[in-house]
Amino acid sequence: MNSSAQTVPTTIRLGAGAALLQVLVAFGMAFYLIYADLTSDVSDTIESDAAAAQWIGTGTAIFIFILFGVVLAGAVNLLRGGNWGRSPIVMMGVLLLPVAWYMMSEGMVLAGIGTGILAAAALVFMLHPRSTEWIAANYGR
Repeated sequence: MNSSAQTVPTTIRLGAGAALLQVLVAFGMAFYLIYADLTSDVSDTIESDAAAAQWIGTGTAIFIFILFGVVLAGAVNLLRGGNWGRSPIVMMGVLLLPVAWYMMSEGMVLAGIGTGILAAAALVFMLHPRSTEWIAANYGR
């Protein structure tokens, strides 16, 4: 653990916490997609005669693991006092805000609100002036 972990501002800790909740939900969905592929619990929305169509969920899960794995690494690094990780968390927050809007407009209101709150929280805390000052002060150490 980095010796400066005690000096990590609360805003960074809260932003990393919101990001970790995003990761938890995303990984849960990824594991469900793999489970659905393995148990042939296929979606009726997939229209394809290709043999690989039965593995679309697993491919999507791998993509989710890669994207949110970077967010996980960034959040953990920030919580341990490192100065890398804010950019992936901010990027994911920016990407998730329109996703939340789309979810709400398609009838998944609670899921959209939850996604939007987590994305907004991560953005607000990571871009807070105290967070920015701390990142700038620790740059290059």
